[in-house]
Amino acid sequence: MKGPMLTQTMRGIAGHGSLHWRGDRTAGNDPGGNPMDTEGAMHKFRGAYVSLLGRKNMLTHQEMQQLTDFSLSIMPPPNPIRALDDSLTPMQAAGESFYTTARSVPGGVTCAYCHPVNRDRNLYGTTGLITNVIGGRPFKIPSHRNTYERAGMSGRAPSRTLPQNGEHMGPQVRGYGFTHDGGADTVIRFASYPPFRYEDPDRQRREIEQYLFAFESNHKPIVGQQVTVNEINLEQTSDRVDLLVERALAGDAELVAHGVIDNESRSYLMAPTGEFISDRSNEPPLSRKELLQLADLPGNFLTLTAVPTGTGIRTALDRDMNGIRDGEHLVSDIIH
Repeated sequence: MKGPMLTQTMRGIAGHGSLHWRGDRTAGNDPGGNPMDTEGAMHKFRGAYVSLLGRKNMLTHQEMQQLTDFSLSIMPPPNPIRALDDSLTPMQAAGESFYTTARSVPGGVTCAYCHPVNRDRNLYGTTGLITNVIGGRPFKIPSHRNTYERAGMSGRAPSRTLPQNGEHMGPQVRGYGFTHDGGADTVIRFASYPPFRYEDPDRQRREIEQYLFAFESNHKPIVGQQVTVNEINLEQTSDRVDLLVERALAGDAELVAHGVIDNESRSYLMAPTGEFISDRSNEPPLSRKELLQLADLPGNFLTLTAVPTGTGIRTALDRDMNGIRDGEHLVSDIIH
């Protein structure tokens, strides 16, 4: 019997292979199939709509493909604990160093061997493969992107293989613990699993905890951050503007600006050069100084927002992606 298991997150599963903790939804069972084919694994859920949910008929292949396309597009949010400039604290950095270099896991490998970070392959804390390190039973390696959300389970650790915490822990923030069954209530207790090895257990476990709470995600921490600039607060917001521009130039996000200029709704996108392209094709690019000068005039304002890489044109210049910039749509609507 499976027993109780936490549902692994549906966010960012593209490229993570077989699904479920046991990896039993997999395209690897098909002739010539690939166990790392997440799209194929999603299609293995067609039968569940009848056998589990009581639907009269299975979804059609097209319906299942639509659900799959949507599911694989779901992304986790930026890590809210990691610093906005994507830097690590000294303790987090020490935890990352141990995580990536110390051969502390059974078999003489590092934590990163099973839980790597590889942005090019969409791997953030899991290879998508199966391991038997915890409890000796085969389970899929989970991602670490939502580790910070799972802290806070109340009560004694139910696992027979992890150290017990003794007394009830009292009121806690919402969380479900760690491992497949939530058997470890904290990262520290999970990191205390007997096969793991340390030179300085108390310090290194705490460092690993801090690193995992700040673990990298698909979106950099700056994504979603914004600031509104006008004639009243231009000087007070300069540091925030500096940060947004800096991280956009570093490739962490794209920077867009929306607001009202001369009583008209306007928008701009910062190019890789640092210049701002307007929502009207007949206008030349503006320098950062020139853009902020517009916001500094009476009645004007601009809100700068860091958006996910690849979404800047749609967000700022051409919402319907038809080749006509948004500002020109407004002019055309007025004329007609």
